[in-house]
Amino acid sequence: MSIEPKPHAPAAPSSTLTRTLAGVFAGGLVTLGSACPVGDDDATSDDEIGTTQTDTTTSTTGDDTDTDTDTDTDTDTDTDTGGHELPCGNTSANAPAALCDPGRQIFQAEGEGCPPPDDVDMDPTTGWQLQPMFAGLGVPLPTYCRYVWLGPAAPNQDELPLGVLGQSSDDCLLVPQSPLDSLMEGAFEDAFSEGLGLIDAGAMLGRAGNPVFISVVDTAPALTKNGQSEHGPVIAGIISNVTGGCVPSYDGLICQRQVQTVLGLPQVVDGGPNKTQGGYYGYQSELAEGIATAIDGWVNTDVHMIINLSVGWETSLGELGPQGDSTAANLTIVRDTINLATCSGALVIAATGNQPPGSCADRATGPGSWEAMPGPTEVTCEGLGLASDEIFLPDPSSDFWPLVFAATPLDWARENLGDFRPDSNARIALTGFGGVGHSGGSQRGPLTGSSVSAASLSGIAAMIWSYYPSLPASELMALIYASGAPRTVDGNPVAASLHGPGTSETQRVVTACRALTDACYLHEADDALCQNIEVACAGDGVSMENWWQGYTDGVNSLSETDKPTGVAPEMSEYECEACPDDTTVKLPLDEDLGPEDMPNSWVIPQPEDPPCPMCGLQDDDGYMTLDGAYANMSLNNVGVTIMDAYGGKETIYYGALPLTASSVYILNDPDLLLIDRSNEPPVRAYVTMVFTDATGRTFTVGNQIPVR
Repeated sequence: MSIEPKPHAPAAPSSTLTRTLAGVFAGGLVTLGSACPVGDDDATSDDEIGTTQTDTTTSTTGDDTDTDTDTDTDTDTDTDTGGHELPCGNTSANAPAALCDPGRQIFQAEGEGCPPPDDVDMDPTTGWQLQPMFAGLGVPLPTYCRYVWLGPAAPNQDELPLGVLGQSSDDCLLVPQSPLDSLMEGAFEDAFSEGLGLIDAGAMLGRAGNPVFISVVDTAPALTKNGQSEHGPVIAGIISNVTGGCVPSYDGLICQRQVQTVLGLPQVVDGGPNKTQGGYYGYQSELAEGIATAIDGWVNTDVHMIINLSVGWETSLGELGPQGDSTAANLTIVRDTINLATCSGALVIAATGNQPPGSCADRATGPGSWEAMPGPTEVTCEGLGLASDEIFLPDPSSDFWPLVFAATPLDWARENLGDFRPDSNARIALTGFGGVGHSGGSQRGPLTGSSVSAASLSGIAAMIWSYYPSLPASELMALIYASGAPRTVDGNPVAASLHGPGTSETQRVVTACRALTDACYLHEADDALCQNIEVACAGDGVSMENWWQGYTDGVNSLSETDKPTGVAPEMSEYECEACPDDTTVKLPLDEDLGPEDMPNSWVIPQPEDPPCPMCGLQDDDGYMTLDGAYANMSLNNVGVTIMDAYGGKETIYYGALPLTASSVYILNDPDLLLIDRSNEPPVRAYVTMVFTDATGRTFTVGNQIPVR
C-alpha cells in the first residue's frame, strides 16, 4: 500500500477567507460524503466514515468538492459550502490512501484450502498473491484466504479465482484510538490513580493472587520494547499499572498478572507491514491474526486470559447484523476470532472510539460496537471446530452475553471527554483521561481516550479475576458492572446506547476500589477485611486543586525566557449553519487562513503524541507548549474548543502561534472566560493543531486539556 502525502497549498489572503472556507466540510478522519449533516445533527447517512488516524482513497467529487460561493467576503455572512462547513474538516484535500483496499480481498473458503490465483503459473510477481490466513497457528477457525494484488496497474477483480470472484470483501484499515506522550509529571499519575480508584489488592487481601494473562493486540510486537509506535507499549503499561502487574517482555519481570503485547497493527506508512518493530495501523485481517496468535499462545494453559482491543474502525464501512451475522468476510474474520476466544474461556474488551478533531463522526467504532450483539453459543463454538470439552462459555443462565465488552471514557470530573462520539455510551464508564502506566523502568503516557477506558476495564477485570479465579467470566463482568455507581447528568441517569436485549441500560461508573470492595463482600468470609477495603476506598475522586497546584508550581519554576507571552488576535465570528445553535466558531480577523490550515478530515496515520501534553486553561490565560515529536514541523493553526457544563461549545482558531517544545507560551484571551452564546464558563477544553511535516503532508492532531 502506498500513501501519498497531501499537497500543501499556500494560505489564502484574508480577503478571500470566506471563499476558501467553501473547501472545509464535515467528516470523520475518513469520510465518504458528509458526516456533519446540515440542519439535523442526529441524521446519519449510510456513507459516513470517520475514525482516528486512518485513511482513504475515495476522492471528493461532485458536491463534496464544490467550492462555489457567493461573492460576499464578510466573514459573518453565510457561505455556500456545498453542504459542508468550517468546523468539520477540509474537503479540498484529496484523500491520501485506501481505507478499504480493493487490492486486499478476504474470502472464506468452504473447503479445506484456498483456491489459487488463476495466473499463479504465469508470473508470481504480478496479479493476485494468495496469503492463507492463520498459517502455523494451532487454533480451529474456518478457512480464510487473503488475496493481495501485486499489479501491474489497478487491482483486477476479474482475475480472482472463479470461486472467489464476487464472494470476497475488501480488507479495511483500523487504528489505535488515542494520542499519547511519555513526558508527564507525577501529578498526572496521581490524578489517574485517584480517578480510577487504584488500590493494592494484594496488600489489602494479604495474598498474591492467581495468574492472569492480558493480551494487548495492538501496535507492538511480542518483544514490547521493539515497538516503534508508543500506543501498544503504553496501553500495556496502563493495564499493568491498574491491575498491579507487569509487562515481562519490557520489565524482564515475572508476576501474577502478566501483560503481553501481540502484533495486530503492523502497517507503516509507505513501508508495508513491519513484523519486527510493529506498525501504526493495520487491516481487519491482521487484527484477526493477532487475536488468533494470542489464543494460540494461551490455550491448554490453566490461566485466565483477557484480550484488550484498544483499536477500531468505522462501522459505516459495514457492520454485523443484530445477531452478529454478516456475509462480509472482512467482518466475520474478526468476529470468528473473537468468538473463538470467548468459546475458549477468554474475556474480550474493546474501545468505543474517539471523535477525531474537526469531525462530527458519531456511533461507536467496531469492534467496540459489538457489545450490543450476542456472543457465541455452543453451536457457534462447535462450528468453529471446537470439541465439547474445549468449550468454556459463560454461564448459559445469564440473560445476555455480548460479543465484546466496551467501556466509555470519562474525564476527571466524570464527564464525557471532549472528543466523545455521540451514541457510543457503553454500560460501563470509567476514567479515560490522562492514563499513565509503567513499563521498562519508566513512566509511560499520559494517554487520553477510549483506548484508556478499555485498558482500565481490562486491568480491573484482571485484578478481580486474579484474586477470585473461580468466578465465571459472566459473574466477573456482572460483579464489576454492579459495583459501579449509576451515572447521572443533570440528575438524570445516563442510558447506554450499547447494550443487549434484557440488560440494564443504566450506565455505571466503575472504579478498581469499588469493584474490589464488592468482590470482597461477596466472596470473603471476613467482613472486617472488606470493611477495611471499603474505608480505604471512601472519598474517591480526583483532587483538582492538588493537580493545579502542581501545574502552577511547574510553570512558575520556569525562567521568564521560557515563558513567552502573547495576546489573542481580534476575532470575527463565523456563522456555521451545520453547527448546533449553542456552538460558536471564531476566526482571526486579519489572519491568512486557508482551508489547508483548518482541521483536516482526511487524516492518514500520523504521530500519536498529543501536540500539547502540558497545555491548560486558567481564567483568561492559555498555557501552551509543543510535544517534542512536532518540534521540526510547521505549525499552521492552533484551535481551542471550550465547552460549558450544559453542552455549549465555542471554537477559537488562532492561526500559527509561536509554540516550541522548549517553552510554555502564555496566551492571554478574554474570550476563554465565557462561552458567548451560553454566557457560561468553560469546564472542559480541547486543543487542535494542524501541522505540515518534512514530506509536505498536512495533518491534524489534538488532545483534551484541563480547565480551571
